[in-house]
Amino acid sequence: MKYHGSSFEYERERNEDLMRAFRTAFNECPQGSMDELYEKISNMPSKRFWVSEERAFIAISAMLKGRNPAFSKYKVEMYQEILRRVKIAQRNNPNEKLRNLVFMVVNQPAPKFYLSPKSAMVIIYKIKRKWYETRKQKLRHLY
Repeated sequence: MKYHGSSFEYERERNEDLMRAFRTAFNECPQGSMDELYEKISNMPSKRFWVSEERAFIAISAMLKGRNPAFSKYKVEMYQEILRRVKIAQRNNPNEKLRNLVFMVVNQPAPKFYLSPKSAMVIIYKIKRKWYETRKQKLRHLY
């Protein structure tokens, strides 16, 4: 569970990856609707699974014990993919600790961002707004 005011330790890297996807999707279909653009972005491959290793370990441990943590459908899908890969890794490395296997899997490329198109839009909007504000501050200092 994410707590109010908590931060995501990989936010900067995730944002860079999301903006890479935004630029790629925008260049591939500049005439499409914004809804289509963000749908495409949210389903593009990502550099890794954007969840902390610790949070993933807790969720995967619970899932292996038969509990299904309550998440959005996107997070459920993400954790199911992580679990599927962890089980494969366990078969290939039966003596490896679960924590290490989860760490390895979470850092593998992910098939998509596991974000809703609306969430992708909100995050990208915040990234762009922050960039424009920073740029505006720098320009103020020049004059």
